[in-house]
Amino acid sequence: MSYFRGGLRFREDRFSGYAPGLYIPVYVPGVARGYKVIFYDSADVKIGELGSDIREPAISVIEFELCEFGCGGFRLTTDRALPFTIGYRMRADIFPYFSTDPWFTGFIMVLPQRAQKVQPFVYSGYGYYEQLDWVLVSKSYLSTNLSTILADIIQNIVAPATHIKYNASKIASVDYTVAEINFDHVPAKEAISTLAGFTPDYEFGVDSFREFYFRLKQTGTTTRLWAGKHFGDFDVNEDINTIQNRLYVKQGKITSGSNIVGTVEDAASIDSYGVREAVITAPEIQDATDAIAWAQGELARLKDPKAQGQVAGVFLDEFRTPFEARGKAQITDNEGQLFVLPIKSVKYKISSQGTFATLELESGR
Repeated sequence: MSYFRGGLRFREDRFSGYAPGLYIPVYVPGVARGYKVIFYDSADVKIGELGSDIREPAISVIEFELCEFGCGGFRLTTDRALPFTIGYRMRADIFPYFSTDPWFTGFIMVLPQRAQKVQPFVYSGYGYYEQLDWVLVSKSYLSTNLSTILADIIQNIVAPATHIKYNASKIASVDYTVAEINFDHVPAKEAISTLAGFTPDYEFGVDSFREFYFRLKQTGTTTRLWAGKHFGDFDVNEDINTIQNRLYVKQGKITSGSNIVGTVEDAASIDSYGVREAVITAPEIQDATDAIAWAQGELARLKDPKAQGQVAGVFLDEFRTPFEARGKAQITDNEGQLFVLPIKSVKYKISSQGTFATLELESGR
């Protein structure tokens, strides 16, 4: 299962478990190795609970994804009609291994067809990060601290209109003052993304408690995995065609017939790969100094080759804690070669065969 703007795409062939010839553990459902899913209506009233601790659990497959922005997409497949009614925007909290806190929370947006009488029944939806697209920001800020702007948008614009919660302690303080920025009916996700561009070492999203966060990125190794012991399949590749190392910067205000206010470039990248020019635009930014600062963050992301990897079939019984899309994964393949790549997302699948994860890795993003 992978998340992309506009919907979900499920790729069952890329979640195949252990490689042929390796031992596949036999999964025995039970309290110690099972799961539960709790459902709430749009008013946060619990309406029902399903789990593997009953003789014939209704849910046959659970799939969900954790990304750098928090909870991504999810899908629940059942082999029969549920004993309670599921409706649009109802919340589903997922607890693998009957964990104390949910590993994932999201809201239902796709229901089985009303006329459907045969199994399987599929319910799917998104994490609450998606609701940042539901609200528009129309507000200007002058000489305002970046964290203060973020707090204002979440507390006074996003939280009142969505199910995303404001928690002041989860919005990190940064020492950057935005000189002038003007949002004119801009989706909250886009407005926040523009602000986060000033501080490329920080990330934002909505966690499994539905609370918005703005936090420092983890740069160290958070996960170590070995082929044969933890997983069966590993692929990695590098793409230099995505490099952009000289950026012409456009802002929202036109001066002297042009709104290009400067250029940023990386000499080391140009020396290694040649000049790769591009124009980047931040129409909401009204100050030239702000525009250049924002462009430096984009340059840091674009100047190096993009390396991608995938670790499939990680059996979670040894870990029993979630892998988050934070920090880097250290992967040792079957030949003993070591790879270290940032974790872009983690896709989970719970079924009668067990609880498995696929790690999507990517650098240069």
